[in-house]
Amino acid sequence: MTMKPKRTAPANAAETVEEPRTVSDNPTEWITVAAYFRAEQRGFEQGHELDDWLQAEKELNDLIMGRVQ
Repeated sequence: MTMKPKRTAPANAAETVEEPRTVSDNPTEWITVAAYFRAEQRGFEQGHELDDWLQAEKELNDLIMGRVQ
């Protein structure tokens, strides 16, 4: 059983404690983020959600299979 270290409040109220960023091992999260950025690039115009998802999924699959140029 692994235990997470206990978090303590910052000594100074102006200090911020940032959690370390982790890379997800869940492909669905990767696709979600990639599809979001595709939508953002075209100004979130509606009606392209499925296209964004499928393109992001293809890009991830290409990356995994080593087909990225």
